[in-house]
Amino acid sequence: MVKRIVNNRTKNLIRIYIECNRLIHKDDIYKVEKELVKMFRNKVQVKIIENFNLSKQYNSKNLFEMYKDSILTE
Repeated sequence: MVKRIVNNRTKNLIRIYIECNRLIHKDDIYKVEKELVKMFRNKVQVKIIENFNLSKQYNSKNLFEMYKDSILTE
């Protein structure tokens, strides 16, 4: 769910704040950012800031194992 979209004063950066109930791999977020930049014909940068509301089934250990590749990508 998109929570907020913010443009900077010079109109060359758009920040999109999203909230999700499941993990989204960082590679997928980067792909969406690239596609949005293409849509804007490379006139703006796009940064997606994700926030995850995860269930209690996630603990530090299994979360790290599931999201390790994304952490390394970032």
